[in-house]
Amino acid sequence: ISVSLKCRIGVMETPEDDDDDMEADFEYLRNYVATAAEAGISQVILHARPAVLSGLSPSKNRQVPKLDYGVVEQISTEFPNLRVVLNGGIQSIEMLESLDSKYTQIDSFMAGRWILRKPLDLVRVQSYLESGDTKSLTAATETVHNALSEYQIFLDRSLSSRNPMYSLGELCMPLYLVLENLQDEGEDVDDSIHDVLLETMRLLESNSSRKAKLAGG
Repeated sequence: ISVSLKCRIGVMETPEDDDDDMEADFEYLRNYVATAAEAGISQVILHARPAVLSGLSPSKNRQVPKLDYGVVEQISTEFPNLRVVLNGGIQSIEMLESLDSKYTQIDSFMAGRWILRKPLDLVRVQSYLESGDTKSLTAATETVHNALSEYQIFLDRSLSSRNPMYSLGELCMPLYLVLENLQDEGEDVDDSIHDVLLETMRLLESNSSRKAKLAGG
């Protein structure tokens, strides 16, 4: 069984606390990772911000504390037998490229909110991993079209289920994010992508109208 550890690079009591003793903070992190490594973990995922214990909401805790990617690089250098993953603050494919070029000791990178907000950017991530090229969504029309077509099939099955796992709003959200993602690209969208989006919207509209009629008797 492969075991991984995910943690912050440090801890602060309040947002006002200064990192007066960064060397001691790093020593604590190093010892913590060393203990976990001795216990048998194969991977450590480091969120490159300290955790603030009081004075910040969970949401603000993911944004306010300063990022320090250098600490993650240091841990990766000192633990060559561990797979070290950098997490935190990655917002675009361009930023991923920059980090990958700068922090060469880090094994891989983790992103959450970026991909949730821009799901089609996974097409560009895949292209970067396979060829080092971050092609535009326009250049990846076939991949985007296939992804949307598969979602349409999933949507049809979900809407036809007697016991749906997802609400209509939850099913609509990915489509909203896809549309927003395409608009942010500022590029012309291929007609085939427009067509599959329209078909999917009609499917949702038809289902919504049918449920309204049933509710009205």
